[in-house]
Amino acid sequence: MNKLVPVRAPGAPRLRILSPYNKSNHAAWLKNVQIYEELADDVAKHWRKNLPAMRRIARELLWTWRLFRLSRKYDVILTGSDRVGLFFAVAQQIFRRSRVPHVFLDFLINISGGKFERTIRKFFYRLAVSGASYALVQRTCEVEAYSRLLNLPAFRFCFVAYHATTFETAVEVRDDNYIFAGGDSDRDYPLLIEAVRKLPYRVIIAALRRDHFANIKVPENVEIVTVKGAQFLDLVAHASLDVVPLKKLPQHVGGEQTYINAMTMGKATIVTDLNANDYIENGKTGILTPAGDVAALRQAIQKVMEDHAFAHALERSAKEASAKFAPERFFEAVFKLCDACVASRPSQNKQSSKPDPPVAAWR
Repeated sequence: MNKLVPVRAPGAPRLRILSPYNKSNHAAWLKNVQIYEELADDVAKHWRKNLPAMRRIARELLWTWRLFRLSRKYDVILTGSDRVGLFFAVAQQIFRRSRVPHVFLDFLINISGGKFERTIRKFFYRLAVSGASYALVQRTCEVEAYSRLLNLPAFRFCFVAYHATTFETAVEVRDDNYIFAGGDSDRDYPLLIEAVRKLPYRVIIAALRRDHFANIKVPENVEIVTVKGAQFLDLVAHASLDVVPLKKLPQHVGGEQTYINAMTMGKATIVTDLNANDYIENGKTGILTPAGDVAALRQAIQKVMEDHAFAHALERSAKEASAKFAPERFFEAVFKLCDACVASRPSQNKQSSKPDPPVAAWR
């Protein structure tokens, strides 16, 4: 078990923080967070398995019950917005008058579908967020989007810029003259393939799923591969350009980890999400294009690949800007929020009693 140390001011009682997230065993995280190792190990073992739906939900409810019982021994619980985290928040909302402070470290949900499905999902997610102290979001636009969607006060949702994950892997950065795109969540690879069709550039796409490419004629200049984590980072590190083609989605659009890591390596980066301006200054530290716009993406790719002075300027600025996405900055913001949760615990069940913390405070 990890030794807990004080997070708050000297002399104040130390916080006991429990989470299944080990953040790749980063020392700054483990100094302040006790890892729920049994849950983390179970998730790592089973999350990719194609278990029957009822069996998977039964396992998740069992872990929810275990976390619910254990949580009373801690000052703050940190989870993701997976079903165990969501079920735990709902359980607290329903069964506890005095809830243990709980923060969703990443609130990554989207609500779509028919009217009945949307109604049920909105009710469930509203109940979950109401049972938690805060839900961290990864773009500032999501604060208003979730607040409006779930009819909850904006203070429930806090933007904290996500962090790079390259700290645990040594990579050799070089330019092997190809364009790289990778990942599966929220990716729009048909968009990228159309944008690079008939262009004179080699393109490598690393994806686990092949349904991205169903009914698409992949051109000769595009290579689709499946690689492990370290190989994925090597492909980023050796590329001339990193492209993160993202879909337009109702609330959350992912990809932050991928383009933050590319920026940390000093790579020119294009992201098809105009709301990624929390991370990228368009035209200076990277390029943002609208989701679904083939022509805009194609033009941006050609600009970077053909204007070497512009590309090098992007690389230098991206590397400088990436300092804002160091893991330690993210952890510091999370621990400050934990302090705020504990400090306001007597009134945490009264939504109207909480002030709306400025979003900038958690950047």
